Amino acid sequence: MHVCIVGTGAAGWISCNVLKSVPFIREITLIGSPNIPPIGVGESTTLSVIRCHKNIEDHDMREFIKTSDATVKYGVYYKDWSENDFIHSFKAYEKPKQLDNLKIKSVYQYMRTFGNKSKNKPYHDLINKNFFDLIRNNKVLLSPEETHSWHFDASKYIKYLKNLALKNTKIKLIKDTVVDCVRNEKGLIESVILSNGNHVKADYFINSSGTSDVNTKVFDEKYQDLSNILLTNKAVFCPIEYETYEDKKNKLHPYTISKTMDYGWRWITPVWSRVGTGYVFSSNHTSISNAIDELIDDLYEDGAAPRTVDFNPRYNKKPFKFNTCSIGLSGGFLEPLDAPGLAFTYDFSVKLPQLLSKYYDCTVFGENENYLREVESLNAEYVDSMKWWTSFILCQYKTCYREDTDFWIDQKNVQYDYYDEIMENIDCLDEKYPNKEEDINMFTFTMAAKDINWKTKLEIEPFALEDEEYLTIDHIKWIESFHIDHWKSVGENV
Repeated sequence: MHVCIVGTGAAGWISCNVLKSVPFIREITLIGSPNIPPIGVGESTTLSVIRCHKNIEDHDMREFIKTSDATVKYGVYYKDWSENDFIHSFKAYEKPKQLDNLKIKSVYQYMRTFGNKSKNKPYHDLINKNFFDLIRNNKVLLSPEETHSWHFDASKYIKYLKNLALKNTKIKLIKDTVVDCVRNEKGLIESVILSNGNHVKADYFINSSGTSDVNTKVFDEKYQDLSNILLTNKAVFCPIEYETYEDKKNKLHPYTISKTMDYGWRWITPVWSRVGTGYVFSSNHTSISNAIDELIDDLYEDGAAPRTVDFNPRYNKKPFKFNTCSIGLSGGFLEPLDAPGLAFTYDFSVKLPQLLSKYYDCTVFGENENYLREVESLNAEYVDSMKWWTSFILCQYKTCYREDTDFWIDQKNVQYDYYDEIMENIDCLDEKYPNKEEDINMFTFTMAAKDINWKTKLEIEPFALEDEEYLTIDHIKWIESFHIDHWKSVGENV
């Protein structure tokens, strides 16, 4: 089988690396336009990156950290979203013995009791207080990688993925722009046409062309607009260089900071060589120049020159078709809050081997039924995931205590049926969605951390759970160990 990937951003190279070890794929061609440079802002990820990297042959964590400027991310620190700042973390919670006599099956079920939490009991005093205190002091745990995700420089990460992929002889890179395609009598793409007139034929095509017109002109993608649900649509951003070693030590925190601004929020993502930061805002509520002024005032940095990037909250109505699929921005984008963008890329790229295995059986043995079921299942899963994440981001806005600008008022007044259904069933979501325990906890966590109550069947009030003790090291020392090649001495202490 020959697979053609259109687009050489992160999504294209991730898909390529996931597929390169699939035995029946004999050739992979990537086509990247030299006219579309990567944006290169700091990237913030979720635990999906860990699961995806495990599916990439020859992935080396040490090389990834060194070449991508990667740093640890335990979650998102929400600053000025409520009276008490909090961290929305990835940390999994083991069930303590305290819950054994309460007929509570898991910590996730226990989280329901936080609907009864009083405001004089801060969330972080009740669950894993030691953990949160440590990471707020820029410590990282000497524990398995699955407890955290990563920050990294997007441009350097793409180079890492590219170098990793091109070691494989079945992979070919073409630097040109796709301008059209040739379809057969059934409407399936047989080849894509390059700007130089050449045709690239393949059995299966992956659209990772970002937000270019290739999506509609070549792949005939259809999108569901969400601009009336998620109101932010632009970001101004600029990097901040580390000034001194001590300054770097203090700024290299192992979490993303999300700080409210007048018309949106600011991200702060420290990578090894600099701090990535920017302001996500609604251009329908303030101008670009005013947003830049507000960001510069918040930066306290003279001479900052922010750049601007546009985005449109939307999702692909049908990203998986018979012999094509859309991965990355081609599949849609919501907004950067809580980093769902790359999460979708990671989550659905790892499903490609199974999908293409059934496609292979379909084309060789004529077993269409299993393949078509897989396509429809992935489409339904993708759309549902987009709606779920849209609702979660909306929940962050609706439960924020700010109401001092038209933006915050308008965002709180947004109506979204999918979100309303979740909120109406918040106490029994695990019954409605039995396979989404961790996702459900995203909603209860953010509301509890903001001191918001909700109706729950569990009548008890939450109490402090038993805490754990951890072996830790300074974040800067741990990451530095990968750059100065004394990983072995550090590793002996793990």
